[in-house]
Amino acid sequence: MKNFISGKWLLLIHQIPPKPDAFRVKIWRRLQQVGAVAIKPSVYAMPFSDQSREDLSWIQVMIQRFQLQDKALAPLAEVVHDIDLKDAKFCPAVTDGFNALLTGLTASRPDDNQRMAEGAQLFENLYVYFQRHRES
Repeated sequence: MKNFISGKWLLLIHQIPPKPDAFRVKIWRRLQQVGAVAIKPSVYAMPFSDQSREDLSWIQVMIQRFQLQDKALAPLAEVVHDIDLKDAKFCPAVTDGFNALLTGLTASRPDDNQRMAEGAQLFENLYVYFQRHRES
């Protein structure tokens, strides 16, 4: 198995409600078409390329047009943005800490499947943090 984890990845993390079915199915089909791999039901990953970035940008626009109301998704997307683009546009303190966790995970786990599972759990934990932080 080729080690893709050491390279750059694009992540799409969403929380699309189960209804309406048509929208959820449309996004799911598009993710399959572009070759995104489901890490969890709402977390998808793709090796970085200009084409994959364009594909996930299209999907992101579709989700934004749906106007999801989950307030935890915006700060999570900002962290992913800052890690991906390294422009410190949003929240450098949270981004730096989370990026350190991801870098440590990559360095300490040689198995791709284990990295993906543990990385998905890190994102899940950060999502829960933002849910609680935004509610208070």
